[in-house]
Amino acid sequence: MAGPVYDPTRGILNYNPYDNYLEDIFKSGLDYIITHPPAGDWTLTDLNKAVLDYLDSELDFDTEGFLGGLFETIIPNTVDDFYNNRAINAYRQKAIIVSLYNGLKVNSISSLESYFNLANMKIINSRLSNGDKASLFMAVTITKASYQYWREKAASPGDWSAFLSANEAINYVEIPFWIGCSFKGTLSGFAQIQKPLVGGATVLNDVGRTAGIISGVTGALGLTAGKIFFNWAQKPVWYNTSNPVRR
Repeated sequence: MAGPVYDPTRGILNYNPYDNYLEDIFKSGLDYIITHPPAGDWTLTDLNKAVLDYLDSELDFDTEGFLGGLFETIIPNTVDDFYNNRAINAYRQKAIIVSLYNGLKVNSISSLESYFNLANMKIINSRLSNGDKASLFMAVTITKASYQYWREKAASPGDWSAFLSANEAINYVEIPFWIGCSFKGTLSGFAQIQKPLVGGATVLNDVGRTAGIISGVTGALGLTAGKIFFNWAQKPVWYNTSNPVRR
C-alpha cells in the first residue's frame, strides 16, 4: 500500500506508489544478504549470487529465465556506473535527480525523515510524466528504507558487526554515503531494464511495473551492500564552477 504525502501548500494527500511495499523488500534483502555469507571473504560474485538468490527464493522471481538472465549483469553494471559517476548523469530527469541526491548530502541525519516527504512532494508536483516519475519514486522509497535500516544498525549492528564500527558515531557519519549508494543503485538498476530492452515500458504496463521494480531493487541492494563490504569509491571528478569536468 502506498504511503501518503501531505502537501501543506495544497492541503491534500498524494501518494508515492512504492512506499511500504519496496521498503520491506529492500530491508529484507539486506537481512538476507548478511545472513547468507560465502564460505570465505565476500567477493562481487558472492554478492551477486546472494542478491539473485534472494529474488528467487524470497520474491519468487525467476532471475535466470526472465529476459535471458539479464539480471546477472545488473549489479556489475551498476558498480561500473557508480565508479564512473554515470548513475546520475544518464537520465532525462537529471535536474530533479541531482537536487534529490544533493539533499541527501546537505540535510542532517535527524532531518532526513522529513526530507523524504519533501522529496516525494517535489516529484509529485513536477511536470514529469508518470513513467519518468516512477524511477524517482522508487529511488526515494528505497533510499528512505536504507536510511531507516542503517540508522538502526548504526546503534546495534547485529549481523553487520563485522563490517560496521563499534563506535556508533562513526557509523552515523557513514550513513549518507550508504544511502547515496541506495539512491544511485536504484536508478542504475531501473534504467538497465527500462531503457535498452523495454523501450515502451512505463509504470502502467506489466513489464515496466515488474521488471523495473525488481531491477531497481537489485541495483540498490548490490551497490549498498557492496559499498559496505568492499568500501567502493567513485572515480574523482573535477568541478569547474557549475559544470563537472571529468579528467
